Amino acid sequence: MKAFETFFPDEYYPEGKKLIECLDKENFNYPIILWINFPDKRGWTLLFGIPGLNIIGVNDIIGNMKRIIRENEIDISTDKISVIDSFDQMCITLKSCITTGPGIINSRMSATNLNGMQIPETVIYRIN
Repeated sequence: MKAFETFFPDEYYPEGKKLIECLDKENFNYPIILWINFPDKRGWTLLFGIPGLNIIGVNDIIGNMKRIIRENEIDISTDKISVIDSFDQMCITLKSCITTGPGIINSRMSATNLNGMQIPETVIYRIN
């Protein structure tokens, strides 16, 4: 995977989906998952909105993801993964405007303004 991407690379979606399916199988059913093109991060980030993140801790979440990525030979670097609490303002804004249900979808959204918050370009798997 290249260090800087302005377009969404085709290989990102299936690898992200594979990771989500493996997480779901182990009952790590996160309600908000999407690729997002943060301009300040200079590329695409696989973003997880996780309830209780402040209690669980980022290290436990990322540790489980690293294990699942390694065990299932998923081609995603954890450097490309970010986690935020599902009560983060961005998650609340996304959930107030978009609901996909608990499954996995493939929906692209151009950069937009939702309820006064600027949201970068995204490829959505789940907003539930």
